[in-house]
Amino acid sequence: MTTQPSRPKRRQDIEIALVCALPIEYDAICLSLDKIWDDDDHGSQAHSGGGEHQNKYTTGVVGRHNVVLALSSGTGKLAMNSLTSDLTARFVGIKLLVLAGICAGVPSAENDMLLGDVVISRTLVQYDFGKHVPGGFDSTVSVNENPHPSVRAMVVAFQTERERDRLVDRATEYLEEIQARAGSKRRRVDYSRPPAATDRLFSAAYLHRHRGADLVCGCTEANVCTSAVTPTCDELGCDTTQLMRRPRLDRVVAGEEPAELDVFVGRFGSGDAVVRSGEYRDRMVREHGVVAIEMEGAGPWDGAPCVVVKGVCDFADSHKSKRWQRYAAATSAAVTKAILQGWVGGGGGGEENNSGLGEPGGLPAVPWLAKTPGAVYNTGNMFAHNTYNGDNVFNFSK
Repeated sequence: MTTQPSRPKRRQDIEIALVCALPIEYDAICLSLDKIWDDDDHGSQAHSGGGEHQNKYTTGVVGRHNVVLALSSGTGKLAMNSLTSDLTARFVGIKLLVLAGICAGVPSAENDMLLGDVVISRTLVQYDFGKHVPGGFDSTVSVNENPHPSVRAMVVAFQTERERDRLVDRATEYLEEIQARAGSKRRRVDYSRPPAATDRLFSAAYLHRHRGADLVCGCTEANVCTSAVTPTCDELGCDTTQLMRRPRLDRVVAGEEPAELDVFVGRFGSGDAVVRSGEYRDRMVREHGVVAIEMEGAGPWDGAPCVVVKGVCDFADSHKSKRWQRYAAATSAAVTKAILQGWVGGGGGGEENNSGLGEPGGLPAVPWLAKTPGAVYNTGNMFAHNTYNGDNVFNFSK
């Protein structure tokens, strides 16, 4: 059984930050916490930012870890960059920052993705980085590998089928836990999975718009008017023959496969603008190889050791709606908790921590797990490693 840590006496004793941009993301993470220290009678360790940026901080426990949960004062990478700077100045011991919440998914033949699935960042591309020039916008795409060895090793492990399956199994348990806790609250919020029939991916060129011979709005073959954004596809009469064939969804609808979350590891596209265009989304796939799109990841990416863990709530097209947002926020929170259950804090002093190793010789050694520069340290399991300078280790076996 996991031993719950004692309440931290100092802010610098907290090594893990969970960061969200939206209140619904924050609420889902709160439901995943095993304890919230702010609820204790002897005071609160939540610290709010001052001045222009009012960020909310909440301290609590996930498994054997004390964590700080931070809610940004706004969306987008600038707001998240501001939050990260304030957070790491207040909590100077942070060794892992998890950006959790919701995102748009980019399904493909390689990634048969459903709404509610979770994407973990391997790399990140700033697709709106560049300059305005005569004749248009000159995109200077910035593709960033994760600069932190401990996070890179963890993400590499999640690219293996075995470890990803173990992660999904744990996350499924935590999702049920979150849903049960939500049902017992005073304000009951439904985090259940919406019907599979509402998981719709239309042809990229097929718009969510008004149709008919007597239109008086701004809808055209190439544009969607603002009043067409809110109605559902059923209300607008979107043509279901334009739906894309998705083998995994077909199996779920037919009852041949359970409607369960899955986890994908890949490249996030990060930018400040909301994407509501299937054609633009598909262009990002062709040009940048993204599997998900979000708005905040570029903010903290080059600062604290960061991993983006977000649930898919739409497909970045004109048919997007908010119906899947709460469930996607809950799946993100569940996967985040599953990740943290395997994260082992830095031991300091270069002491090796080999507890819970997998089978000897199971996975090959990788250079960034080296104890000394240029050396190779084969743990037998990428989830259990250490670096000589006391960087964090990850051990999913416990």
